[in-house]
Amino acid sequence: MVAAFSRRDLWDSDPVQHLNVHSSHQVIAALQGMLLVEDDAARRPLYQRAAAFIPAGKPHRVVAMHRTDSVRCYSLFFHPTLFPVPDSSIRLFRTSDLCCALLQKMNEHNLVDITGGIEGRCLGLFLSLLPEEMEHRCESFRLPVASTERSRRVIEYLNSRFSSELRLHQIAGAMALSERQLSRGFKHDMGITVMEYAKVCRLIHASYLLLHQESKIIDVAHDSGYASVSTFHRDFKRYFGVAPNRFRRSTGKPESKLDETPQ
Repeated sequence: MVAAFSRRDLWDSDPVQHLNVHSSHQVIAALQGMLLVEDDAARRPLYQRAAAFIPAGKPHRVVAMHRTDSVRCYSLFFHPTLFPVPDSSIRLFRTSDLCCALLQKMNEHNLVDITGGIEGRCLGLFLSLLPEEMEHRCESFRLPVASTERSRRVIEYLNSRFSSELRLHQIAGAMALSERQLSRGFKHDMGITVMEYAKVCRLIHASYLLLHQESKIIDVAHDSGYASVSTFHRDFKRYFGVAPNRFRRSTGKPESKLDETPQ
């Protein structure tokens, strides 16, 4: 059995529609585009300059944020005996320049045994650095996963319309439900309200635009369904912990020269 191997992926659509399980640990890092890492409880955004550690035996799914965009990523698979972990949780963390370089080196050849030669030495160094790397967590928030068909229908509706103005009565009408039925059922299943879920969808979309476009903050806000830039700043800082411009700079994206919004 191969103890460790690497894999490069280029996705232009969701590769899997269900949760899957590996017998190896996996580290996945996005090079281009944005990923959503999902387990049986939540979906979390994975940005460039970040990676996800997925322990062996953990049901999960990794999908592209936008199905219309191609996503390039590196994956590293290694036997659990090479890296014991205390629990079965998925962890998202920021990667150092050194670990990014090691991942790139180990992925020069796709789907090959990397336990020997220069790749094997890179693997040993990477695994020795991994505990400290995983301390630099970058999880900002999670989107809960629906467990009922009704909630899944509501989420599909929100995902297709979050950039436009939404009202609870409008969503309820589209679902052929009363506002009370919609609110109570969704909150019971998801743990958050319908409008809070729509807000998180908008903010994840905004974070994607900040990373992949050089638009002004005011345009990012409007394209994400916000009529007020000040409200967008407030919500973004509440969920991400930093203002939009600072988030853009922290991930290596240059600030738009046209942007004169406050920090």
